[in-house]
Amino acid sequence: MEMMAKPMNMSQDDKRQALSGLLKAAMPKEDKGSYGPSYCGDPYVRDVYDDHLVFSFKDKTYKVDYESNNGKYALSGKPAEVRQITTYEPVTPSEVEDSEAFAKGFRKALGLD
Repeated sequence: MEMMAKPMNMSQDDKRQALSGLLKAAMPKEDKGSYGPSYCGDPYVRDVYDDHLVFSFKDKTYKVDYESNNGKYALSGKPAEVRQITTYEPVTPSEVEDSEAFAKGFRKALGLD
C-alpha cells in the first residue's frame, strides 16, 4: 500500500496513531445506497511492533507489515488473519520473594499494614 504518514519527532503513541490512520484509509468502503460509500467500521490497532502491527476489524484479528523509510511510514503486504496466544510460565523463587516484598511495601505505603 502506497499511503504514507510522515512522523515529526513522534512519540510511540503518535506512531500508533499515524499507523492507525493509514490502516483506516486502506479499509474497504461499503455501499450505503443513497448515503454514498462509507467505512465498514474502524479498525482498532491492538499492538505495534518494529515491523508489523496487529489490529482488530469486524470481530477478527489481523497482522500487517509496515515499513519506515526516511521518516515516513507505509503499510506493506496484505493483512493476514491471526489469533492471540497467551502463555503462562512458572515463576522462579526469587520472583516470588520480590513479589511478596513489593506487596508488603505497597500495603505499608497505603497504611494497610
